[in-house]
This record gives sequence, C-alpha cells and structure tokens, in this order.
Amino acid sequence: MKLLRTFPILANAVVLLSIVGVSVATRSIGLLLVGGVLAALSWYVTEGPRGRSLPNWTANILIIAASLNVVVELIQATDDILLKFDLVDDLNRQLRIKMAISADVKENTPLSDSTVRRELQYLQSHTIHHFALISMILRLQGLRPADDFGVAPSTLQYLQKQNA
Repeated sequence: MKLLRTFPILANAVVLLSIVGVSVATRSIGLLLVGGVLAALSWYVTEGPRGRSLPNWTANILIIAASLNVVVELIQATDDILLKFDLVDDLNRQLRIKMAISADVKENTPLSDSTVRRELQYLQSHTIHHFALISMILRLQGLRPADDFGVAPSTLQYLQKQNA
C-alpha cells in the first residue's frame, strides 16, 4: 500500500528528471523553465490539496501536442543526423562502453567492447520494453492500444509463422 501512496510523487520525480535531462541535452534553459513550471503546476493540481485530475480530453490534447512536437523535431533533425553518419562505417565503429554496475561511486566499473550498431539495437529493444509498459498501463485504464504496440519484432515474426 505504501508504494501506491508514493507512486504519484515518484512518477512526478521521473517527469522532472526527464525534463532536466532533455533540457541539459538540448541546452535549453527555456524548456527547463517552462517544462519544470508546467510539471510542478500539474503535480499541484492533481496531487495538491484539492486533488483534481485533468479532464481526459485535456490530457489527450497535451499528449498529442507533445507527440507532434517530437515528430516535427525529429523530421527537422533528420538531415543533420544523416549528414553526420556514413552509415556503414559508423554502424560498425568500435566503442568502449562504461556503465555503472553499482550505486557505489568508488567501485571500479569495467569497460565493455561494443559497436554503434549494437548500442542502437539495445536502444530499440529497451524502447520496445517501455512501449510494453505503456501498453499495459493503457490497458489497465481501459484503453486499447494496437495489438503489436510494445511487442518485439522477433515475437511478431514468431506469431506470424505460427498463424501461417
């Protein structure tokens, strides 16, 4: 039960950390200020003294607007991204990856060999994992995402072969 009481606070903390992370990555103080203020206001409205939630139509409009913004930014950045990569050479470029394996900052973290291709494959897999979590949350709220949303391509291929 304690987890259910702390979930809204933890969820808001994740949102705030995400806003800070994106703001730092894009070097956008405006995004930090606007996004941080809006997130704080949103938390106050939904979890504050009155505990009101946003109407579904408002939440849906905000989600659609944020999604469209991401798509537009990706489309605008596509040319820049493609110009920076000689895809065949860059995908096979060797990397040395260091990832913390413990919260102890004194612990020596070993380096691992990888490639840009392998890191992108991991990113795809991890993204699908998050989509699966989103799909589950949507289903718990009575919404029905597409049947293949959050399902790994290898699983979809397997299911296609089983149904053939």
